[in-house]
Amino acid sequence: MANTIQSEQIYNHFLTAYAPKEATRADTHKKDELRGIYHSIVRLSKESPLYLLTNDASMEADAVGIKESARDLQGMLAGLDEDSESALFAKKSAYTTDDTMVQAAYIGGDRPISEVPSFNIEIEYLATQQRNVGTFLPQDTADLQPGAYSFNVRVNDLNYEFQYSVRNGDTNQDIQERLARLINKSNIGLTAELVTNDSEQTALAITSNDFGLPVGKDSRFSFAEPLGGDMLHGTVGYFGLDRTESAARNASFLLDGKERSSVSNHFTVASMYELHLLRAAEEGDSAVSVGVKDDNDSVIDRTKELVNGYNTFLDSIKSFQNKHFKGTKVTNEVTAIAKQYNSALEGLGLKLTEDGHIDMDDGVLTQTATDRDVRQYFKPVKDFADALQAKMDQIVLDPMHYIERPVVAYKHPGHEFPNPYITSEYSGMMFNGYC
Repeated sequence: MANTIQSEQIYNHFLTAYAPKEATRADTHKKDELRGIYHSIVRLSKESPLYLLTNDASMEADAVGIKESARDLQGMLAGLDEDSESALFAKKSAYTTDDTMVQAAYIGGDRPISEVPSFNIEIEYLATQQRNVGTFLPQDTADLQPGAYSFNVRVNDLNYEFQYSVRNGDTNQDIQERLARLINKSNIGLTAELVTNDSEQTALAITSNDFGLPVGKDSRFSFAEPLGGDMLHGTVGYFGLDRTESAARNASFLLDGKERSSVSNHFTVASMYELHLLRAAEEGDSAVSVGVKDDNDSVIDRTKELVNGYNTFLDSIKSFQNKHFKGTKVTNEVTAIAKQYNSALEGLGLKLTEDGHIDMDDGVLTQTATDRDVRQYFKPVKDFADALQAKMDQIVLDPMHYIERPVVAYKHPGHEFPNPYITSEYSGMMFNGYC
């Protein structure tokens, strides 16, 4: 069973296949920041002993998992911080009058509130994915003759040829499961699964990972039988792979009464707002107003966002169950940062619990932000955020530090040298394809 891709499309295939994660503000760097990361990696590889890494899928998943958890918190912290010293709490915060319909973030930088426009948005419908559901077939039989088959898939102007084999005794369910694995492992922007109807028949359901429609296109993907060749044909028609249950469409909405559309439910407006559409308007819903809050409201919202991000990171660590993962070490290091600022944070209504999480007293937090100088009284929160950012930078750079690895050899003291091959071990690149 093989998945062959036309040679002239290999470059584009790798561009799309190896960027599965959505970018955050933490993924955008200045030249000097990238230079600093590079020097950190070089220094790390010079000073590190040589470890023995075992071929353990669960260990690899935990290494990637902690890196991604730290990266999520890192991205949130980067979204709170700016160049100026007090920007974490001087920055404006966006609001919407209906958070169940639209979420908004302000990205317009440091400018007077009078220069930041507000607007109304009415959502007609959301951007959707294309979903094909094939023909429902009996599970225990198959009418395809044994042999080697092929079929073509076109996704976003890229053509892919799939090949698979049907063996004597294979059932429809066997072949459908084989095709689902083949499509999922190919990383071409489609997700396949088996669905069952009331008659216990199964069909292949295939959904595009991307939302909306590319410019000038009427579908996200399509199936076709190849022309000629030595392979057997008939896969598309037999399994009904080309049967579209729901077509992809772009989001449609009104901005201050003017019709607009987007291929995604996540987009920017006027380079000042980042919007995330959650649901279409229902009967009785009014237009949603979007604007920015004053400084005190911004302080409260950003403090809550920081605490929620911190608590979410601690919760994510509990999900890693591999015996080689040093979850307690991660938790202790992160909660130690919170303990360092505990006394100052308690005065703001932020209390550290026994398990290291932070509880918020909304009343105390709001009262402090209203009655006190936010730059003075909320400085411990900014210091806490800065310390967390430094820890997340360390974890993202070296997630393998929290995986048990036997040492093979130590570097010769005074004669350390960079090892270019060890970088991927520390960054997790070998495990999840980031480069």
